[in-house]
Amino acid sequence: FCYNIANITGGTAASGFAVSGENAVINQCHNYVAVTATAVDAFAVDFTNITITSAYYCSDFMSSVNGAPADKEWFSCGYVALLLNRSNDNNFWAQDELYPVFGSDSMQGYVLPFGGEGSIISPYIISTENELRLARILVNTEESWAAKSYKLGADIYVSNPETANNFAPFGSMGNVFKGTFDGDGHTISGINLYSSANDVAL
Repeated sequence: FCYNIANITGGTAASGFAVSGENAVINQCHNYVAVTATAVDAFAVDFTNITITSAYYCSDFMSSVNGAPADKEWFSCGYVALLLNRSNDNNFWAQDELYPVFGSDSMQGYVLPFGGEGSIISPYIISTENELRLARILVNTEESWAAKSYKLGADIYVSNPETANNFAPFGSMGNVFKGTFDGDGHTISGINLYSSANDVAL
């Protein structure tokens, strides 16, 4: 279990965790920083027989051979914390404002921030921008979530409305949304979607 939130700059080689070695294991980690050097990796450079599992790096800051890419949205809305906790039995990770952190006894066990069960009778209740973003990521990346039921629990303002495409749509042509979304009298404002393609919507 580890995470790195300090920018790293090197000459020949630099990494968020280790530069060289052999027969190493890196597990349950994330790298939410920029690493700069001639040879760069989010987790390890110049290793022999290294095993890297459940390791994520922020693709907005760098690219990496090792680890799985996740953008800032995945980090800030809690999806990376959810993925990290799914890969262990301890639900060790909690969610900070920008990225997953080690959870105290009162904070750890980040699973889902919204209440409900995802059924028509008991839909997931979405009350914040991050919850809306997390629900959309789950719908777009995991097929089972595309058939769940969701309901707004509050008015939601999506940040940075002056930025084009500040929110990606629910579902896609390859993974269509098949569930229910109940606004329950609330509004979602601030979304700025622009595309020349067909099938653009919330």
